[in-house]
Amino acid sequence: SSGLTGDGRLGFFHPDNWTFGQALRTSELLGRIHAVAGVDHVASLTIARHDAATPGATDRDGEVVVAADEIILVDGDPDHRERGYIDVDVQGGRG
Repeated sequence: SSGLTGDGRLGFFHPDNWTFGQALRTSELLGRIHAVAGVDHVASLTIARHDAATPGATDRDGEVVVAADEIILVDGDPDHRERGYIDVDVQGGRG
């Protein structure tokens, strides 16, 4: 989330958690996902820039690299996907 979590902490994609030139690492995002109560495992995770030449491709070794004058942005607004978005496919679960 780019907002606050249920307990008042900054969401992973909150703007205050990011600085100019800071890459998005798959491992950091996976760590945050696994910390969510009820998540058993993640079958797959793909991260990419909105303007990536190859959709789903990371720039290097599981990272989305940004320039020194860029900041990661994930607003999650379906009307403005160019501002960053997340698609989640939830499967399974316990009854």
